[in-house]
Amino acid sequence: MGFMHLLTVVHVPITLAVFQPQTPPQLPSPDVLLRSIKEDKVSMIVTIPSFLEAWALEEDAISILKGLSFIVSVYPALRLNFC
Repeated sequence: MGFMHLLTVVHVPITLAVFQPQTPPQLPSPDVLLRSIKEDKVSMIVTIPSFLEAWALEEDAISILKGLSFIVSVYPALRLNFC
């Protein structure tokens, strides 16, 4: 999925914000990602539903999310049953 984002940057005029390389690597969490959203002044995010659920409980998080152009929620482990 990360590689797909790198290809998107080549074809679409956007700036991609990622965590700074470090050892050990930065693990994403709702708090860490929200802080990055605010510091990097992003206008759109792609995130997982559990982060949105965590942010929904915080007034500060909601005010930051209201400033975004759009939010995409992906389901990385969702099993679809078409039967």
